[in-house]
Amino acid sequence: TVTVQIVDADGALSGVTVDGTWNLTLLGDNYRTSSGTTGADGMVELSSGVIRGATTFQFCVTSLSAVGYEDGSLGECSPDVDPPPNPEGAPTLLTATEVPRGINMRVELGWTGGAATVDMELNDATIATVSNSESYTDAIGKSPSGDYKYRVCNAGTEDCTDPVTLIF
Repeated sequence: TVTVQIVDADGALSGVTVDGTWNLTLLGDNYRTSSGTTGADGMVELSSGVIRGATTFQFCVTSLSAVGYEDGSLGECSPDVDPPPNPEGAPTLLTATEVPRGINMRVELGWTGGAATVDMELNDATIATVSNSESYTDAIGKSPSGDYKYRVCNAGTEDCTDPVTLIF
C-alpha cells in the first residue's frame, strides 16, 4: 500500500482521482494499475494485492483528475526513475530478497555506498554493525510472520537508506 497526498498552494485537495502504476520487479516488468479518490485531507491509499510477495516494487502516479481541473495526465512512468536523494555519503538503493533455506528463511540485503562501517536495522532497532561489503544476510529462522522493515545506516548516524519492508 502507498499513500499519496495531493496538495496545491491552498492546501490539501479532496475529490481528486489518482491513477497509478505498479512495477513489480520480482515478476519482471509486470505492471498493475490502481486508482482511488482523495479524502478531505488530500490523501488516498492505493494497494495492489499481487505485490505481497514482491521484494522490490515501484509505484508511479500516472494521472490526476477532478471536477473543475483540466486533464492531469502525467505521461508514462519509467521503471528507471531515480530514488529520492539520501543524505550525502549515506548508503542508497536498498534491496531485500527472501531466500528459503530448507525450513528456514533468510533475507539478503544489498545496497550501494555508505561509510566503512554500517548498522543493519530491523524494525528500527540495530541488529548488527558490520564492515560495509554492500551486502548482508539476516537469518530470520523458521516460519517468520509479520512485517520486517530493514534499513542500512552509516554506523552511529541517521544517514540511512529508505526502508524496505517484507511481509511474511
